[in-house]
Amino acid sequence: MDKKLIYGVGAGILLILSIIVFALMQDNTITLIIDEESYTVQSNSRQVAQILLENDIPLLPQDTINPAINDRLPRGKDIIIERAVWVQFWQNSELNAEILSTNRHPSTLLSEAGVSLPANAILQLNGLEITLNQDLPRMGQYVFQIIVPITLSVEIDGEKVEIQSTSATLGEALWEAGIVVSSFDSVSMDLNGPLEEDALVIIKRATPVTIT
Repeated sequence: MDKKLIYGVGAGILLILSIIVFALMQDNTITLIIDEESYTVQSNSRQVAQILLENDIPLLPQDTINPAINDRLPRGKDIIIERAVWVQFWQNSELNAEILSTNRHPSTLLSEAGVSLPANAILQLNGLEITLNQDLPRMGQYVFQIIVPITLSVEIDGEKVEIQSTSATLGEALWEAGIVVSSFDSVSMDLNGPLEEDALVIIKRATPVTIT
């Protein structure tokens, strides 16, 4: 047989084998998208659970995965994982609830945590006021503060008014309510102290004295 023909056939076989090996390698390459970041792994299995096991990728019960953990991965499809993060709800400087969740909507997170938002309360995320229906950015942890307005009565020279405030101190609450206190006025509570629910603050205005 012609040596050129033999060499040609051999080269053709090698080329075909190379293509088959390359195709097999490509077929074993799987893309995982974890929290919107892509990773490439290798596996001979098409079972999602086995792929994760082979590549040492653990899951928490609160994590979400698509396809499901017990499903078979269709060819050409990626595995998408979203990690659950810790969510805390604080109210009046006390931890009200703590959960793991992949959700990023305040109203749904409140429901998942079993937390009811009091009337007139302000919801903050990491110190910034938010709305119940807004989409939150992806974060490693969500710390919510539930700020409930405190109601107190203010009596000024015998006339009583009721105010509500989320301020940190009595002085700030009075200022927000438009009640100006001078350094000569008498106030029954510390202006730099915290607000107390249903407290009665008595203010006696200083009166000018004329010396003749």
